[in-house]
Amino acid sequence: DAPTISTYPYGISKLQGEKAALQLASPEFSVIVLRQGTVSGYSPRMRLDLIVNAMFRSALTGGTITVNNPAIWRPVLGMADAVQAYLRAVDAAPPTSGVFNVASGNWTVGDVAATVQRELTDRLGAPVTIDTRHIPDVRNYRVSTARAERGLGFAPRADIATIVGDLWEHRGRFADLDSPQYRNIDVFKTVRGMGEG
Repeated sequence: DAPTISTYPYGISKLQGEKAALQLASPEFSVIVLRQGTVSGYSPRMRLDLIVNAMFRSALTGGTITVNNPAIWRPVLGMADAVQAYLRAVDAAPPTSGVFNVASGNWTVGDVAATVQRELTDRLGAPVTIDTRHIPDVRNYRVSTARAERGLGFAPRADIATIVGDLWEHRGRFADLDSPQYRNIDVFKTVRGMGEG
């Protein structure tokens, strides 16, 4: 219920979409909005441009994780918890409607980096370093999942170590860590270019 403010077009469009969809809610039609933490972990349409996944990639390719600001907070959503949230939303009893935050937990960027470092140092048998820059960042937030837990029965289970383990287990399925297909901005540029011919 906290005020939502975004100055970025992506965030603005998401909020506008929420408002439009919620206007359709009625006793006969449920509208459930899931505000996800940053989804991380393995998926068939892999992303290596999201906090845990990006740190995993960086550690594997260069042995270093760059942290711009270790003190800022991020809600993170493990892939299995994301799937669980969608299933809970689909199975929710009518007339359940509203906005629900779904996250596996809230961690500082520094804590995420330290966990990725520890988990991969153990698995690689080689040191992984953290390069901390202390660059100001206004994107600093935590969320409560209490409403999703009460209203949808959402019960997050993942933590950062679990997510890293999932990435490690499936790493053979996205072996080319430099492939542009794993970064959304590059995928969008390719799709945009296809229409310019």
